[in-house]
Amino acid sequence: MVDFLYFHVGRYGWPAFNLADSAITLGVGIMLWSQLRDARQPPTGEKPS
Repeated sequence: MVDFLYFHVGRYGWPAFNLADSAITLGVGIMLWSQLRDARQPPTGEKPS
């Protein structure tokens, strides 16, 4: 199984990166974004006093 990806076009190449680490970083970022978004929304179902 290939874990590191390296893309190039002609003589130009993009730095190699680890696919598994990228997926973990993306997942943690989505989790944090979701939790911050939910924390900013008012609770539903409660009547204002």
